[in-house]
Amino acid sequence: MEPFLLKRCLHRELKFMALVPQKNQDICLHDVSLEKDSEMSKLLSDITPDVVYHFAAQSSVSRSFDDIQGTFKTNVVITHSLLNSILLYSPNSRVVLAGSSEMFDVRAMQPWDISTPLKPVNPYGESKAINFLNASMYRKMGLNLSTAILFNHESRRRPQHFFSRKVIDSAIEVSKGLAPYIKIGDFNLVRDFGYAPEYVDAIKKISELEVLEDFVICTGRPISLLEFASSALLSLGVEDHLNYIVSDPSLIRQSDPPRITGAPTRATERLGWTAVHHGDSLVRLLTSQALQEIEIAKNA
Repeated sequence: MEPFLLKRCLHRELKFMALVPQKNQDICLHDVSLEKDSEMSKLLSDITPDVVYHFAAQSSVSRSFDDIQGTFKTNVVITHSLLNSILLYSPNSRVVLAGSSEMFDVRAMQPWDISTPLKPVNPYGESKAINFLNASMYRKMGLNLSTAILFNHESRRRPQHFFSRKVIDSAIEVSKGLAPYIKIGDFNLVRDFGYAPEYVDAIKKISELEVLEDFVICTGRPISLLEFASSALLSLGVEDHLNYIVSDPSLIRQSDPPRITGAPTRATERLGWTAVHHGDSLVRLLTSQALQEIEIAKNA
């Protein structure tokens, strides 16, 4: 998400300071660790930023089961320390945290919005639920703060173990005869997939409010995992696509809810934001970008 936010800031001639390595001469980099309170406190005191965007997290649901302690250290402890440092050393900063749809009660009526009860079913979702509650506490203590509750936000910057990246890369291999099929888990799982750069536009709009509020950022137009994989193959000219998609039981998690759908109404009404890419158009966009990457690498 950070690179997309960076582009928005530089486009508007805003000064952007980052704690992550970015190859751009217009960025002021600060070599500090989020794990070191003293370094963060000094930095915040020195620069008193207008806005703090906090996206840093261990964001893989599957990996959160493998490393619960690490997930909570990265997602909860560091976020709590950061908010405390902002409160003490830069209390006038506006703060936007990245939340997740994984924190909601999977049995709650859908589509989900900011009033949906919290009851996560995985360690990653639990860490985000704790952050959401902590954010509410810091708001009462005076921070101008928002949690942007992000549903699946896809781009080609996703690591290779994420669903969208795996499926599209596999679809390209199938279309070239380099792989026999795409392997996914439960065909019938339904997810609200959106385009990460568009979600960053929503986050920027949130940060520009005079008084920050919490928002659900989603498309409201979900598709199944099977439909996602089918769209990828069809966009590559594989007409008999269903013959090239198989369900792998090892990829099925019993805790996964059958359907996740969000309600973007609040974002549309308060921010004037609506997702453009969703469903088939999103998959086709990501597939096209993947093909462009391959062509660029080939000609490099």
